[in-house]
Amino acid sequence: MTDEELWRTGIDALAREYRALPSPLRERVAELAAQVKEAKLALHDCVTAVDIGAICADCRGECCARGKNHVTVIDLLVSLVEGRELVTPFFGHDICPYLGANGCLMAPPYRPFTCIIFNCDRVEGLMGKSEKERLYEAERRLRAVYGEFEKLFGKRFMAGLLIMSERDLVLQGSTLLGVGNRAIKES
Repeated sequence: MTDEELWRTGIDALAREYRALPSPLRERVAELAAQVKEAKLALHDCVTAVDIGAICADCRGECCARGKNHVTVIDLLVSLVEGRELVTPFFGHDICPYLGANGCLMAPPYRPFTCIIFNCDRVEGLMGKSEKERLYEAERRLRAVYGEFEKLFGKRFMAGLLIMSERDLVLQGSTLLGVGNRAIKES
């Protein structure tokens, strides 16, 4: 399968599985999604304090050179919970498929885990000790919430959607969230 086919297969399966979740589980997913957004915004606030936009524009996003496997099921669930339209990646070029002419196609609270936690030495070098502590605390909170998602579904989600689509849906004939193939743990 091509990357486009894996993406579409994964997106369709995830949307279908999310809609099939029992109401109490969907409510818990919504609570966790709100915590993900909060932590991602806290991380973004830390780096905007050092004018990351100018740094990234000057650098031209060297850290964004790749990234097709960065978007996770959890990242996408945050958008699905809100009924947001999901980003449409462009796999036809040799850079991150989630980059547009003006940078990332996703707003900070919807960006992939890997992208939102990464800061180059240049960015971190401009941060004071207290700013770095605030950054690392926000990252710990985000990691903890991702861990809660994994506990909730009894499944690892840190592999990107394309990897999980190929492994779980295509090769194993399973599901992304575990709906239908195993009991989902109640929160």
